[in-house]
Amino acid sequence: MLATIAAAVLGTQEATSAPLILLAYVVCLSACIVWWMLTGTAPAGEPRPDVMAALTPSRATAAPARLPRVAELERLLANGMGSALDADARLRPALRDLARELLATHHGVEVGADEDVAALAGLPGEPLLGPRSEQRPSVTTPGPSAADVARVLAHLESI
Repeated sequence: MLATIAAAVLGTQEATSAPLILLAYVVCLSACIVWWMLTGTAPAGEPRPDVMAALTPSRATAAPARLPRVAELERLLANGMGSALDADARLRPALRDLARELLATHHGVEVGADEDVAALAGLPGEPLLGPRSEQRPSVTTPGPSAADVARVLAHLESI
């Protein structure tokens, strides 16, 4: 199509001859075919190269996709700090599981479900890593403070 347009533009010039128009048409058509072959035929397993990628604005302002587990932990932390019942029923088991995984992967220590994860993690007596309390907390009782949660998370990161 581009070759035809180029030949039509050259044909409108009075000083050009028919052989020159034909030569320009063939050269333009050849250039278009080479460009198509270089950019348009990627192997089946590889993605097609994006020719216009350099001209598009960068998407640096878009927020990176968070891992689903991190988003879930953030939700559990927010709910757990608001209510002691959420902290005991949801946040504590998630932190215990995280501590057991960290101990197993980084130190090779397999921790059972009934074992004292808090003591093995280096925080003996920590209620966020300890076993479930005998008494069910009230929904209206506030959960652990942000400082307590930050201390436990910082310790888990150091494992």
